[in-house]
Amino acid sequence: VNPDGLANFVIIADERWVFRFARDDHSRQDLARERAVLELIRPRLGVSVPDFTPLGNDGVVSPLIEGTPLYRHDLLRLDGAAQDAFAKELASFLHMLHAVTAAELEAHGLGALLPGATRDEWRARFEQAEQALAPYLWADQRAWLADLFAPLHDGRLAMTFEPVLIHNDLAPYHILMAPHRSTTRLAGIIDFGVAGAGDP
Repeated sequence: VNPDGLANFVIIADERWVFRFARDDHSRQDLARERAVLELIRPRLGVSVPDFTPLGNDGVVSPLIEGTPLYRHDLLRLDGAAQDAFAKELASFLHMLHAVTAAELEAHGLGALLPGATRDEWRARFEQAEQALAPYLWADQRAWLADLFAPLHDGRLAMTFEPVLIHNDLAPYHILMAPHRSTTRLAGIIDFGVAGAGDP
């Protein structure tokens, strides 16, 4: 049992299969959306992504993609050439992913723009961070937060973009490194549950 899934209950069986079961109605919708996104992108990507078989309305099973999360300390242990090769593979994946246009997403029922596309939405996020997070930060961390959002407040950050497919949760634990030395470093990308039309 993998306890780290926030939206899904995850079981890895026999080191070969990944079972995911939605925890609630919202997770169930995300899982259905993820299946649709994966069906759209799998044929055009040069990297492994989950290959779902539905298990009723609440779950899916897919072959395990062998790999370990792209943790910073592991990446920094690689020599410079290996780091560059990994970055090139990841950039290639992003290039292919972002080639999926808003029109294609719309044609597959995935065209709704993701939250976070407007200046007002980001200002609201900043206000939430200031109220809920800033009181627990040290002065230098509060200054960092203000500096991070400064381009948004003073208009330096352009908020115009052409929507394309984005992963929207491309954290290190969703990027898998190949477990053994091979011709590729990038083993796969997982968890497309919140992917959709957004700003690449």
